[in-house]
Amino acid sequence: MAHIWDPARYTLGAFATAEPHVNHSENRPYICLILNQSVENVEIAHAIYQNAQLIKDNDQYSTDFMKCLRHIGTQVERILGDRSKLTQAAALDVVVLGGLGGRADQAFSQIHHLYLASEDISLDLGDIYLVTPQSIMFVLHKGMNSVRTPVSPRFLTENVGIIPIGRPSIITTKGLEWDVEDWPTEFGTQISTSNHVKADVVRVKTTERALFTVELADSKKSRMP
Repeated sequence: MAHIWDPARYTLGAFATAEPHVNHSENRPYICLILNQSVENVEIAHAIYQNAQLIKDNDQYSTDFMKCLRHIGTQVERILGDRSKLTQAAALDVVVLGGLGGRADQAFSQIHHLYLASEDISLDLGDIYLVTPQSIMFVLHKGMNSVRTPVSPRFLTENVGIIPIGRPSIITTKGLEWDVEDWPTEFGTQISTSNHVKADVVRVKTTERALFTVELADSKKSRMP
C-alpha cells in the first residue's frame, strides 16, 4: 500500500475500518477519526494509533465514509494553502482504500456515497477515487471525460466497465475494444461491463454521471492491504 500511502499529503482513517498493520509511526501526519466514542473504543484507538491525532465524531446521521470526506473538506486550505495565490485552479483529490470487500449492503453504500460526494460542492474536494484490492473506480462527470489508462503489468489490466448509477445515461466511447456511440445505458436494460481498454487515454462522453471502473494489474493487487 506504500505506493498509495507515501505520496499522500494528508492521511485519515476511520477507527474500526482502518487497517492496524499500517505503520503510523513514520514521519507523516495521520489522523484517526473515532466514530464510536465508547471508552473501550477510545482506549483501543489510543493503543493502536499511538502517534496519530485522534478526532471524535459521534454523528449518528452520517456514514463513516461521509464523515471522513467532510473532515477532509474542512482541511483543504490547510493542505493546499492559499489557493488564490496559485497559478491554476487547485483541487484536493481523495483516494479511498477498501470498502467493497465485506457485506453487499455496505459495498452498495460506498458506491452510493461516492456518487453523492462527486457533486457535493460543500465538500470542496476534487475527484474521489475508490481503490479496492481488485479495481479502481471513480465517477465520470457529465460531458466529455478523458481517462488515462496505462495497461501494463505494473498498472492496469484491460478490463473496464462503465456503470450508470443514479440516472440512465447515453454514452459515447473512444479507446475501447467495443466502442459505442450515443448508447443508452441503465439498470434493467443494458450496461457496459467486461469491455477492454485499447488506448492510453479512453474518452467517454456521458449525458449523466456514471461510474468508471478498471481492474488493477496483479503487481498492484499484491501490494494492496
